[in-house]
Order: sequence, then C-alpha cells, then structure tokens
Amino acid sequence: ASCRGARGHGAGVLSLIINVNPHPRSVGRRDALVADVEDRHRWSASEARAALAMAADDVPAPLRILCYGDSLTAGYHMSGSQFAPYSVAFAKALGPLLSSGEGASRADVSTSGEAAAAMEEAAERAAAAVSVDTIGLSGWTAIQMDDASSDDVCIDVCGMEGAGLEHACKEAAEAGKPYAVAIIMAGTNDLEDNHIEATWTALKSLHRKAHVLGLRTVAVAIPEHGQERKIEALNYMRLELSRRLREMADKVGPRRMV
Repeated sequence: ASCRGARGHGAGVLSLIINVNPHPRSVGRRDALVADVEDRHRWSASEARAALAMAADDVPAPLRILCYGDSLTAGYHMSGSQFAPYSVAFAKALGPLLSSGEGASRADVSTSGEAAAAMEEAAERAAAAVSVDTIGLSGWTAIQMDDASSDDVCIDVCGMEGAGLEHACKEAAEAGKPYAVAIIMAGTNDLEDNHIEATWTALKSLHRKAHVLGLRTVAVAIPEHGQERKIEALNYMRLELSRRLREMADKVGPRRMV
C-alpha cells in the first residue's frame, strides 16, 4: 500500500494505491487457473484511488487507522531484535496529504521566520489529521488471528504482546477513539500449511468482524514469496486468496472494503 495523493474536506480523502494482486515475476510453469487469476483480478491505480476516496470521504478528523497483521505489519527484522513497522512512514506520508489545502502555504509567507512558522503549523496539522496504530503478531497465521480476535492479550513468536482484532477495535471505541479503517495484511504464514479453505475462512472472518464494528477494511494481498519459484502450490494459493479478497471487496462495496 502506498500513498499517491489526496484532497480533503475536514479530515480529507484517503487516497491509496492498493495492488491486491500484483503480477509476480515469472516462476516457471503455471497452470491455466493461476494465469487467469493473474490476468483478471488486479487493482488498477485508478480503481484503488476511486474506491478509497469513496470509502474515507466522510470520516471526521483525525482519521484513525489500525494496521493489523503478522510480522510484515510489525516490521520484523534483525532476527526479531528490531521492528520497523510500515505504519510509521505511512502516517508521516498520509498526514500532510489529508491536511493539504488548509492554512498558509509557502507562497503565503514573505520572511524566513514566517516560513518556519508556516512549516511548523503544517506539521502540526499533518500530525492531527491522522492517527495510525499497529498490531503485528509475528509468526501468526490468519487462522490464529481469527481464533484469537476477541482476546485482550496475544503473544507472538517473538514474545511481543498485541490484542485480537475485535478486542482492539472495541477497546478503542470504548475509549472514545474508534478506528475508521483497518488495514489487514495476513495469510503469509498460512502458506506453509497449504490449507487454502481454512485460511480463506479466517481472512473473510477478520474483515467481517471489523465491518460489524463499523470499520472499513483495506485488504492487502499476501506478498510474493521467494519459494514461489520452487513451489507452484504457494504461488497458486497466494494468487487464489488475493482473487477471493478482490471478489469479496467488489461484492461488499468500497464503503466497507477495498
């Protein structure tokens, strides 16, 4: 997921580019179904921008987002000794876009002092426009996340604590700071077991639970995996789950899911 541009009224319009099923590199022989999934089930940039603009247009400031998933969301690296979640850069990039058009711009100032003040004001507006929280459960499968969605404490393979998706959303709402959007990226750790139907049931359930609580969800596809070049079953499962996520989003509609 990456920011590309936004125009706002109040909190503004969340405009993202989500490639639900990007074309992977060639990995050798693929059967007709895999090729069909690749060719017919992709988000174009214009589709994603239009869908997310519609989904977030009426969200009041600040836009509160929950990034939920596994180690890819947690930002696991250095063998788990360090974490660098994408949500940090995401919030920094999204804030100025949501707050654009409000207050003074650089063209409105004539002195260096005024310019510095204007830039500081812009930074404050950007920080106030969006709030992004992260729950990344390293090593967890989508099935585990769904099973523990109502748990207040979930401990991942690194010993880090997080909450279940339902619990986190309910807790935020009870505190008067409800999430408007949940970005869900899960399923990578399910590939090893190759239980496509159970994984799909879990992914679908996670999104539905968020919808019941009033959130819009962003479905981020399972990213490419190095082993796909050796094991075509991994590639098929990843592509098929992405196809189903896109199909579900199309059916539910952009005011609930993209």
